[in-house]
Amino acid sequence: MSTWSQYLNKANGCADAAKKARDPAERVALLQVSQCFILLADYVAARQEHGTAHRDEQRPCHLTASGEGLSGEGLVSSKYRHDC
Repeated sequence: MSTWSQYLNKANGCADAAKKARDPAERVALLQVSQCFILLADYVAARQEHGTAHRDEQRPCHLTASGEGLSGEGLVSSKYRHDC
């Protein structure tokens, strides 16, 4: 399994856990972690596409504490969901 698919599996797991979470703060935290895994997967895919292992610029994962815009539904789009 590639690093890309590992990150996406983790993103899917976090999004699924967020759907089951009853505490709003926990749900937001899980969705934020899921979004970071998606960003990592995108980063890995871009590096593989360009054949480089080093990042040109530093762009850390910044998410709002309020979780604004993070509903959980469709967080991990069908573009990223796959069966292994």
